[in-house]
Amino acid sequence: MNIVFSYSFFFLQKWFLIHAFRGVRYTFTTSSLASEITKRIADALNPAFEKAKEEGLTRMENLDSDIDVQKSKLVKNLILPKIFDKELLYPDPKIVRQYGDKSILKEIDQILAIIRKEELGENYFSLSLDVDGKKEYSFNRDKSNNFHSIITKKSIGNPMIYKGTLRMLDSGTKIGKFINSSTKKTHNLRFRSENDIFSIREFLGGKQDFEFYGSPVIEYGSYDLYAGDIYFLMLRKE
Repeated sequence: MNIVFSYSFFFLQKWFLIHAFRGVRYTFTTSSLASEITKRIADALNPAFEKAKEEGLTRMENLDSDIDVQKSKLVKNLILPKIFDKELLYPDPKIVRQYGDKSILKEIDQILAIIRKEELGENYFSLSLDVDGKKEYSFNRDKSNNFHSIITKKSIGNPMIYKGTLRMLDSGTKIGKFINSSTKKTHNLRFRSENDIFSIREFLGGKQDFEFYGSPVIEYGSYDLYAGDIYFLMLRKE
């Protein structure tokens, strides 16, 4: 079974404007819109596609040790955490760009989920883009699995200072719900240990804001400032 996917201009335009330029303002002329959209998708897809060609990619994640390293840096004053409010007002352009890339790649990854299903037999997905000549992106099951591993692999970012309230704590899953006072949005707040959960439990259900050091969860070089997961590091005390 061969699955060939081609974008219509209307679909590209709608999808691209929603996902690829989130948080960034661009102006297009009607004549340049199609080529700009196609180029943006190709720019996002090329690095991940080339990496997906490599054989035997493994997904190694050890977030616990990364969290311990960040905690140690905080205790020893080896790192100066950013304040979330400043990051929100002046986000790193590289992070914004990568977030757009990730949004594009996740849409493609949803299509590739069909290719990854062994019970459906050996299939492939092919995407052609006209940018500096036609370029073909073909995925079999191995490439699709590698592609998924690349764009979903998680790490943690440098610490930031967060402020808000705690709505929920679950010691079983080690996940809480944190409402960010700057955005009024809810984040999943993840914990390394039960001791970390215990240290924050007094703020559960409270209306008074508290502050803590946390690391954003990064996927494919970016994180969601507004609703992305955060790993709790430690309380911030005056």
